[in-house]
Amino acid sequence: MRTTIPLLLLLLLCGGCFFRSTPETKYYDLAPERIGEGAGTYPVVLHEFRNLSGAGTRLLFRRGIQVTFDPAAKWILPPEQLLPRALGDAIPPQSKPYRVEGTIERFETDTETRRFLLAGTFSVNGAPTQRFTFREILHGEPSPAIVADAASRAANELAGVILTSLRAKP
Repeated sequence: MRTTIPLLLLLLLCGGCFFRSTPETKYYDLAPERIGEGAGTYPVVLHEFRNLSGAGTRLLFRRGIQVTFDPAAKWILPPEQLLPRALGDAIPPQSKPYRVEGTIERFETDTETRRFLLAGTFSVNGAPTQRFTFREILHGEPSPAIVADAASRAANELAGVILTSLRAKP
């Protein structure tokens, strides 16, 4: 008993040597650029997209069939909220109201091809859905900041396609 207590204290004091500390989580956001000037006063209403991609707030990396997540990097919101928010920042107000809904099927980084992949569908005012797929090149090693930059460029590409679709509506 006399040796048990000092051994337990020694074990508790040395416990910090055996366990690594958890790295601080860094949060990333999409930062698309505004596309042109607004033609009106109606902001485009972007509903939350359905997320079928399997991606959540953690950054998803795929290599073939292997999927990994970065434990120290997260999106500021899940993709189903993050993408419409970014699109709302990129698409200028229009001359009449529009409602955009969509589905996200892929929201991930392919480490083999070194590209960020954004794919899914969208619909304007309940019209038939349109498919989209964007593969943005990673400009550097696949780090979270590089991935966020590529994802922002993909969101910008999608905003351009949606804007083109809005302008084609009668």
